[in-house]
Amino acid sequence: MQVAFVGLLDASTYNYVRDLQVKMYGLFDAKEALRLEPHFTLKYKFDTDDLTAARRYFDELADRTKPFEVTVNGIDTFENNIVFLDIAKNPIITNLHLKILADVDKRFSVAPSEFEGKELHFHITLAYKDIDDKTFKKIKEYFETQVIRLQFPVQQIGMYLLPNPEDQWFLYRTSTLKG
Repeated sequence: MQVAFVGLLDASTYNYVRDLQVKMYGLFDAKEALRLEPHFTLKYKFDTDDLTAARRYFDELADRTKPFEVTVNGIDTFENNIVFLDIAKNPIITNLHLKILADVDKRFSVAPSEFEGKELHFHITLAYKDIDDKTFKKIKEYFETQVIRLQFPVQQIGMYLLPNPEDQWFLYRTSTLKG
């Protein structure tokens, strides 16, 4: 099975992101991102045979992490047809991510993925997978004049689970940050 750790959005930001995703669905038939809860990744997926140990670590992580603020600086894209809300560089998130990488390596012998590390580009995905190059270009053009600036508190983290490759990812656990 695979697990991943994510930052969860407050209710207002969650609703805003869902509105953007539904708009993209209505205008561009981009629906794949609607399958997952809006979030930003703190630790990309990794394999584990010990769900109890992963769950225990997740609970410890929430207990020792303080709530923090996130700033969004607009909509941006990755060239592989991913549209996202761009999270501003934030040393708190970066340090949390690096701490998780070290912990997961030590506890589960999991090395960082190619996307992880000091330069991880934190983001909230709005559309991906089901948009072709033409649709991607239309989405970029549609949003290029819109100015989006958000700030929201992160008070919860989540643990996603993929029991086996034939299944769908789902939000398995949530926990309130206590730190």
